[in-house]
Amino acid sequence: MLAIANAAIGPKLSRRIDGEDIVQSVALKAWMNLEHFEGNDESDWKAWLAAILKSEIQQMIRTHIGTLRRSLRCEVPEPRLSGSGPADYGPVAPDTSPSGRASRNEEMANLESSLTQLPSHEEEVVRLQRLDQMTILEIADSLGKRPGAVAGLLARGVQRLRGLMQQRPPRRIDDEPTA
Repeated sequence: MLAIANAAIGPKLSRRIDGEDIVQSVALKAWMNLEHFEGNDESDWKAWLAAILKSEIQQMIRTHIGTLRRSLRCEVPEPRLSGSGPADYGPVAPDTSPSGRASRNEEMANLESSLTQLPSHEEEVVRLQRLDQMTILEIADSLGKRPGAVAGLLARGVQRLRGLMQQRPPRRIDDEPTA
């Protein structure tokens, strides 16, 4: 089950979800619903567990991708400790100047502000494809939509986003909202 769970969540989502957590959740649900098991042999038991596993994986994907709690690009796996000292995260961006970081922050603030003005379904698809780097097929699967529908939402969302970003001047981080 662990191998199936790890394969299903993939490398991007594994930064946020651990396959062992999914397996533990499956075991707990199986234990709690044992009286509902109607099988007669080991193959029925394995099929029942596989169905619970599939359901749990789908729920985890919906929870961690569909709700867009936080961009997967922001997730960084914990460094492995060598035992000789503290973990080394390394420099964030050693070749970026302070003005370059400020400019990038302004662009991101403008992007975030523009994204929130999109219809929610377009915003969700644009974030998943452009920020979380998911394919159209992955998005369609996680949202339960057809790939063609996702492609249409993405095209409309990107077109609207471009228009919104061209309309607004870049926002500075130190700009205070006026009352």
